[in-house]
Amino acid sequence: MAAASTEHRRARRKNFLGVVEGVSIALDAIWGNKLRSFLTVLGNVIAVSSIILVVSIIQGLDAEVTAIFSSQGTDVFQVVRSGEIFSQFDERLARGNPPIIRADARMLRREGTTFAAVVETAQSNARVQYRDVNLDRVGIAGYSHEYSLTDTYGIEAGRYFSLLEARRNRAVAVLGFDTADQLFPGLPVSAAIDKRILIAGTHFTVIGVHKPRGALLGFSQDEFINVPIGAYERMFGRRSIGAIVIRPRDPDQMDEARAEARLLMRISRRLRPGDADNFGISSADTFVDIYRQATSGIYTILVSVVAMSLVVGGIVIMNIMLMVVTERTREIGIRKAVGATYRAVLWQFMVEAVTLSVAGGVLGMALGYAGAALIGAFTALPYTLALWSMVMAIGVVGAVGVIFGIYPASRAAKLDPITALGYES
Repeated sequence: MAAASTEHRRARRKNFLGVVEGVSIALDAIWGNKLRSFLTVLGNVIAVSSIILVVSIIQGLDAEVTAIFSSQGTDVFQVVRSGEIFSQFDERLARGNPPIIRADARMLRREGTTFAAVVETAQSNARVQYRDVNLDRVGIAGYSHEYSLTDTYGIEAGRYFSLLEARRNRAVAVLGFDTADQLFPGLPVSAAIDKRILIAGTHFTVIGVHKPRGALLGFSQDEFINVPIGAYERMFGRRSIGAIVIRPRDPDQMDEARAEARLLMRISRRLRPGDADNFGISSADTFVDIYRQATSGIYTILVSVVAMSLVVGGIVIMNIMLMVVTERTREIGIRKAVGATYRAVLWQFMVEAVTLSVAGGVLGMALGYAGAALIGAFTALPYTLALWSMVMAIGVVGAVGVIFGIYPASRAAKLDPITALGYES
């Protein structure tokens, strides 16, 4: 019994040494034919680098868009003229919706029981001047006085406008950080406080500057001016407002507050139970969901198309390995004649195929991340190095090496040593 066990261990050791020898021979063969090895894995390099590049850019976009929308307030929602538009039919229906007006906001403020703040908003563009500095098409937003309760960024210098200033339609303004920096170059933004600027030809006194919000895809989110909505209407005329921003009394009441706003709007507009809403209710989560729906399909298609080149790369590896088996038929015969087992020869060529494939994957990952970093450095596109994409890339290229390497390896291992020894290349 002990002798049999010892013999079994010796056999396993011999097999292991044979496999190690096969691995060494495979690596030497790859190193000895560096140019051919590189050209063999070029398809894998291109495929993996493209996948890593696409994944890194899309992951970066997802992170930046989510951060921007989330920072604009996850505890508020908006009542707007139309909901999400996914088709031309939706757009035609939205055109028939009545506009949102200030009376709607007053009704919600009066009747709502779960609302902590109801803010009327309207937006337009106008020319802004301070002495010899002129800014064209600055975003001008009109707000009712409660907008300080829905602003998630805060004030860098100065203050928000007060209830009295809003009710009396005072010509006061709160600047975006970049707008203040452009109007008063070389000075701290606090220097803007109490200065008088011209907005669409009307004098306004600066009372505050917002904290910076950053940029989205290279476009500044800090080039704006907020004024009381009554002062806004004096400049641009009485018109429908863009949206009504609502903040619930408690963030946990978000769903309840949305349902109450929807019910009050339907009652106000005398909609019957079977009628569709002729308004929309949206939030930061809504915009993030729409963005992800729009990009998920593009993401899947891009990765799928690029991944097809991995199949081409695998076929190239298989063809090259078949050629290698033919070139080294005599070598295989000698190895089998001196005792190399079927498993040792199989492993030798399997390791060579998998090593080629994985080496291409590693080089592709390096090029993909380098490409993403270059794009991030020279354009506004962000990127994120996702660990899961690295793991997936190594796993996929390893599988490609196994799948497309097993046939040539099996063919080499099955060669008859006598026939192989007599082979002349």
